Amino acid sequence: MRKVTRFYVIANMRAHAMLIKAWASLTVEAFGQSLDECQRGLEDDPANPNLLSLQAQAHMHLGEYKEARPILEKVVLLNPAGGASHYNLACCACVLDDDLDRV
Repeated sequence: MRKVTRFYVIANMRAHAMLIKAWASLTVEAFGQSLDECQRGLEDDPANPNLLSLQAQAHMHLGEYKEARPILEKVVLLNPAGGASHYNLACCACVLDDDLDRV
């Protein structure tokens, strides 16, 4: 079992705060700012599927599907039940004209 330390809790609080900021930036179409906020949150919690998913969405909005695809593959592995990530991954594969059997 993982020991929860004060630093771990604070780190995740910062990551959660950056998640909220990144989501807000994404909703007002400030995609570059959303990417920056996701990156800051991922420094504290690198395996956060919500931050990774938002990061991939921002890349997709910027037309950066090659950058979004490996992030979404990681999100699907971290959270296989997340349907939106599967959909976004399939969208990336279609845009990139990749083999859909890999998705």
